[in-house]
Amino acid sequence: MAEARDKNPERTDQAHNLIRRGGQAPLAIMADRASGVLVGQACGNALGVGYEFKTPTLEGIPRMQGANGRLSPGEWSEATQLGICIAEVAVTGIDLTTEEGLDAVATRFLAWYHGGTRKIDAPTRVVLETTSNDISNMNPARKMRSAAAYFHLRTRRTSGAGTLSRCAILGLTRIKDPQWTAESVRAVSELTHVDPLASEAAVIYAEAIRRAVTDPLPGEETWVNRINLGAGIALLPTARREQWHEWLQQAEETYFKPPRDNTYAVTALQAVAGILQAVKIEHAGMPLSGQDAFRRATSLAVQLGGATDTIAGLVGALFASGIGLAQIPADLQTRLHGWPGLKADALSEMGLGTALAGVVGTHGMARMIASASSLNDLIAAHPDAELDTVTTPEP
Repeated sequence: MAEARDKNPERTDQAHNLIRRGGQAPLAIMADRASGVLVGQACGNALGVGYEFKTPTLEGIPRMQGANGRLSPGEWSEATQLGICIAEVAVTGIDLTTEEGLDAVATRFLAWYHGGTRKIDAPTRVVLETTSNDISNMNPARKMRSAAAYFHLRTRRTSGAGTLSRCAILGLTRIKDPQWTAESVRAVSELTHVDPLASEAAVIYAEAIRRAVTDPLPGEETWVNRINLGAGIALLPTARREQWHEWLQQAEETYFKPPRDNTYAVTALQAVAGILQAVKIEHAGMPLSGQDAFRRATSLAVQLGGATDTIAGLVGALFASGIGLAQIPADLQTRLHGWPGLKADALSEMGLGTALAGVVGTHGMARMIASASSLNDLIAAHPDAELDTVTTPEP
């Protein structure tokens, strides 16, 4: 577990002083991309739930058709719901590598779990149930890690894509600091999935989102160069990098023959890599707008079969981080809804708030909100500015 970061005694009391002119992605562009991450994930989820584990025979564009009475058309599934749980904590600016931050995430996971019948991956279900029955005096995060460790020791089957499916929001938690982002991803992932493969896949994926959101290149047409799934491999232990390079390279070279079983962390990320490669190849032949690229990528995810809601959600968030909220098809956004009674606009605010909070910290976030009627007002007042490069936000 990483230690808490030191506080910065030099922080200003004025919210607008947390913004400056800079040479990286302008604030308005970065805000549009961050705002799209959860929305993109939810769109992919809602498109994929109706096709999950069915024979992959889809032709054309998938529809938001719900899931066998469990989810209505346009309703996002449990992967996005758990991503929202993380976002509700991250948006405060709290450090997710600390026990305080992880306790908050664990507590939110448990509250969600007890809120009704949930269709979730086996490791997460067992861990949440075991944690719920733990009457010891340990703090929530420690209870959850203990349950996860026991499940892994007993089964050796905790490399599923469950934690990967909900980690898109973690790519926004410390957007100016890739190492800190990776530490946050590992810490949250290990609450439910002990197998290093699960957290390694999550680190790679979250870093791709962080890099895309902060990329200085403007314009939707540059999405093809902005989204780089392999960049996060450098954040893994040295001994693990070659294997991941091989796995992702294999996925790109055989994009036309994706993994049959995409329910594991490695194969799920390979499926995403193959889809990204396929869409980039199509773009090279006939340039695709951001909106068209999003539709094509989510359609390919559904066509794979298997865990279609997971893969489409991963693809949706990844492409959204590169094209921005404005390029996610409006007809998909307007139909979105889901637990806990939210729509697309709330998800976009969570994404933006998480990105801002990770830079300015909890106190800075409170000042920013107090200085404007909404975060969007603040962005509108400084569209060409850049968030101050603070890498030690207050807890």
